[in-house]
Amino acid sequence: MPAAVLAHRRHAASWYAEMVGPFVVSDQRLPELADALADVLATDSEAAPLPVSVVVSGGAGSLEPALTWVARRSDLELRSVEVTARDDPGSPGGLAHNVTRITTALGAAPVPIRAYVEMPWPAGADPGPEWLRGLDVLATPDVALKLRTGGETPEAHPSERELAACIDAALDRELPFKCTAGLHHAVRSTTADGLEQHGFLNVLVATATLFDGDGREAAEAVLAERDPAQLVKTVQSWEAQPAARRWFTSFGSCSITEPLDELVGLGLL
Repeated sequence: MPAAVLAHRRHAASWYAEMVGPFVVSDQRLPELADALADVLATDSEAAPLPVSVVVSGGAGSLEPALTWVARRSDLELRSVEVTARDDPGSPGGLAHNVTRITTALGAAPVPIRAYVEMPWPAGADPGPEWLRGLDVLATPDVALKLRTGGETPEAHPSERELAACIDAALDRELPFKCTAGLHHAVRSTTADGLEQHGFLNVLVATATLFDGDGREAAEAVLAERDPAQLVKTVQSWEAQPAARRWFTSFGSCSITEPLDELVGLGLL
């Protein structure tokens, strides 16, 4: 934790600081983070508060205590919260009910805050009615969708059709989204273990494709594109920041320098 805090401070003071998001931390590790910050303040009493996005692990009931704990600390700046909606078939009202519990808890949060709610991946290539009802509930102010785009197994990586369908559903509801896991490279690739990984540049261009009304098939083709030149050509043709950036807001990454280096290598930075 101390090494991670110091690394984030270095990134936040760099020439590419504008690309660096908040420090993502689990609510279960907040005490450990507090100890690390105490060590930082011991050597730099004027250190700025650390911007954090807190991943709440216990669902709706755990939101209020975690957010209150962070909001009371002068060494932390609460930027956002991330929480997972449980798909419990035995729950009255199903997924939509669980999403409602989360949005209700967020409404009672100690401070206004952007929340990212991770929805379970729909069973099948297209989102079903239950998933879409949950998304309808989610489409409220200051709430965004969190899409899991990878993991340690092939099943954790959504197909082009699945990802395009979920992005399309979010855009239909004017629902911003972030992605997490699996976007290790700018362009779609296959790992040495045979895992098919989406590229964050593919996701951006696919979002713009859907936003422009070109349809899911075109977006699926963009998500499958492995030629960097095609994606770079599209991005460089944009005269200004695309409207899609309002909706695809960010992606969580274990590394800051790897995506940065790839963008520099592609001539986009």
